[in-house]
Amino acid sequence: MTFYYDYTAYLKKKDYSINSVGKCIKELKAILEKYNYQLPHLEDQVINRYIKEIAQVAGLTEKVEIETTKGGTPKKEIIEKYKLIHTHTARRTGATLMYLAGVDLYDIMKVTGHTSPAMLKKYIKADNLKVVEKLTDRYDYFK
Repeated sequence: MTFYYDYTAYLKKKDYSINSVGKCIKELKAILEKYNYQLPHLEDQVINRYIKEIAQVAGLTEKVEIETTKGGTPKKEIIEKYKLIHTHTARRTGATLMYLAGVDLYDIMKVTGHTSPAMLKKYIKADNLKVVEKLTDRYDYFK
């Protein structure tokens, strides 16, 4: 059985909202019903902390080298990957996967809030297409 939900996404930098109807799975419907379709507001900091905890439990603990600048001095450091994941990572990954799955750019723009296809294309990270092609061939979710 397919369920649908209504939501309004308020964009921080804009004076408008996006009203949308979306298809959802039964697990999402259960969560929405639990909160009477009024999800609690969580600060970005709290959501990012939860995302990092989930990523750590999921095993994204590989150490990666990153380059930062502190006091104008470039510095390289090794950090566990889960510590680098946050809401923006999820947003960009979602946009990229939708694009690679063949979702129309204008439909993706409605979800991400981008105002032009050119800006969205700059935002999408689709460098490693071979890996993505493997994902799309392997999982029905992306078909």
